[in-house]
Amino acid sequence: MDLRDLGWNDALDVGFAPFRDRGLEAALVTADFGGGLCVLTACGAEDPAVLSGRLKHQAASAAELPTVGDWVAIRRDSNSPPGHPARIEHRLPRRSCFCRKAPGKETAQQMVAANVDFVLLVTDVDVDLRPGRIERYLLLAQEGGAAPVVLLNKADLLPASEVAQRLSSLKSVTGQAPSHAISALQRSGLEALHPYCRPGIVSALVGSSGVGKSTLLNALLERPLQDTAAVNAHTGKGRHTTTARRALLLPQGGLLIDNPGMRELHIWSDKDALRESFADIEALAAQCRFPNCRHRSDAGCRVRAALDEGLLERRRYDNFLRLAEEISAVNQRRR
Repeated sequence: MDLRDLGWNDALDVGFAPFRDRGLEAALVTADFGGGLCVLTACGAEDPAVLSGRLKHQAASAAELPTVGDWVAIRRDSNSPPGHPARIEHRLPRRSCFCRKAPGKETAQQMVAANVDFVLLVTDVDVDLRPGRIERYLLLAQEGGAAPVVLLNKADLLPASEVAQRLSSLKSVTGQAPSHAISALQRSGLEALHPYCRPGIVSALVGSSGVGKSTLLNALLERPLQDTAAVNAHTGKGRHTTTARRALLLPQGGLLIDNPGMRELHIWSDKDALRESFADIEALAAQCRFPNCRHRSDAGCRVRAALDEGLLERRRYDNFLRLAEEISAVNQRRR
């Protein structure tokens, strides 16, 4: 197997040299089942793996430990029987990630996927099409250094004209991020995903339960790997059919990381990523009279003026303030 098809590059090769000299082997973390990991090596075998005691001891937080998409240095014991777990002794530096605040009251970072080129946010054209939630995903993707892509799935459920209208209406939310209407069930529109699913590229599927991530994954894999389930007709909510994070090889090359549906999406970010995600509001803020304007009732606030003039959507303005407050609160608790 050519590891470059999975994202290995010259920089990783140079950085790995000291570990190679110590008899360690390069591997990619391909699965996290909560209680254990799997790794893939150049020989093409996917094997169980455990963390070395030293690696666990040196990690300042759980987010620093290897996760799906991480490149690691492993050691195999020559006398171990077949199927015996390899030992992960080192995690190589990440070039990007997708993370969130861990669910619950604890103020901790949860790493979802590492070394990701594209975050493919799957939503649907109807029940799950919530601009505020999309803005959260875009913010987290940009914070981690990955390029976000929005996929409006289940386009077969609505007339083409209405799908086009909803896709167009999202432009104020997605900004420069590409957005595509697809139908994973009918396998239509999937040609638009070719740039994100090719050799050397790592993409991560994220989104709520029931939006069709498993159906999309099966279509891209060209085989029924993941179970699928219908959305509840009364609540419009799906149930989890994916229960573990896994990185899967695509037939056309590249790697796709599948994730369970996220019911909670708390922000783990800073104000810089917020400014990037809300570039339109940031451009207005640059025209405010005072540099420390809070964009509420401050005198000379250009953001509030744009809102009053109908140039800025109330929903987007409210979500911007809500996210800013959430980021400030989380960062305050992190100190």
